[in-house]
Amino acid sequence: MLVDEKRAIALGQSKSFIVDVSRIARLPITVDYFPGLLDDAVPSFGRDPAIVATIAARIRELIADGFDVVPVDLTSMNSS
Repeated sequence: MLVDEKRAIALGQSKSFIVDVSRIARLPITVDYFPGLLDDAVPSFGRDPAIVATIAARIRELIADGFDVVPVDLTSMNSS
């Protein structure tokens, strides 16, 4: 999915970019994951519900077309 330059700039990026739905990582915007969130050390711009909806729809299309989509939630895995 192509994110044009205007939308990219609104999301805090300097130029247009492509979102590859086969390589999406979902990061929780929580204090547990980003401890600096409380003191504004971590900026939380770049959320775009329209992009999320478009990507979710594309993933559903891939599944309907027979692709095996396996979600991996690294935030719930134990680290050693």
